[in-house]
Amino acid sequence: MDIQKIGENQFHLLHKTKSYHIEVLHTDWEKKTLKLKINGQQVETKYEHSLEKTLQKLGLENIQNQIQTKIFAPMPGLILNVLVKKDQSISKGDPLAIIEAMKMENIIKATFDGSIEKVHISNNDKVEKNDLLFELKV
Repeated sequence: MDIQKIGENQFHLLHKTKSYHIEVLHTDWEKKTLKLKINGQQVETKYEHSLEKTLQKLGLENIQNQIQTKIFAPMPGLILNVLVKKDQSISKGDPLAIIEAMKMENIIKATFDGSIEKVHISNNDKVEKNDLLFELKV
């Protein structure tokens, strides 16, 4: 199999003497799905990462689904705005804080529905990677 990128979101695939033109239309990293156009025909596919396959073989596939109740800083930066307070209800995807890192603003979001148990940061705090920002409860 040979694959070559021929443009933005466009690839040429050669597999067993057959040629395919592939265009990536949409990716959903959370649902692990791809919408592709292959030789003009639109298809949707689900993919699996090799780590997921390994965890499945070991019987540990549910380890990925365990809810993380602590949110840590993904990078060093400056907390520009804390958007939630203790005991506030939150929904998956709700913005919790805005952190500035490398002159870019990044939004820290809730990973599940629940509430804020504890806020460990304030506006204008400098944080390092993996500093505890929030504790949540389901």
